[in-house]
Amino acid sequence: MLANDGATGRIALEWADGEFAFELRSKEIEELQRLCGYTDKSGNRIPVGIAVIYQRLNLGTWSADDVLQTIRLALIGGGMNAVEAKRKLDLYGLPFRAGQPSGSEATAIAIIGAAMFGYIDAVKDATPGEAEAPK
Repeated sequence: MLANDGATGRIALEWADGEFAFELRSKEIEELQRLCGYTDKSGNRIPVGIAVIYQRLNLGTWSADDVLQTIRLALIGGGMNAVEAKRKLDLYGLPFRAGQPSGSEATAIAIIGAAMFGYIDAVKDATPGEAEAPK
């Protein structure tokens, strides 16, 4: 992770039916890169780097796997068991796949951004008088 002092790759976000902890650790990043890769002419699966996935998300050139696998793997990294993470994706990912807006793209961008650059919860980590919520 390319994090600053005190930053973490773990982030809590509202998604689907609640607020969840999301984190892409090294094993989830490796799997994400594989799943979002491509198959070459010889039939070999070629992974793409996490920065490529992040770029595709930000440019709007993402695939469904860029979004959905990011969320699924980050839920697992955040502490949810794999069966429950898949269930959440089955429930809340399918409207996304049908082209209905879901906010999942922004969630995926935030997850990968936290993994790459770190995340500091300014409100939670603030000393009294600092980083107060806007009024």
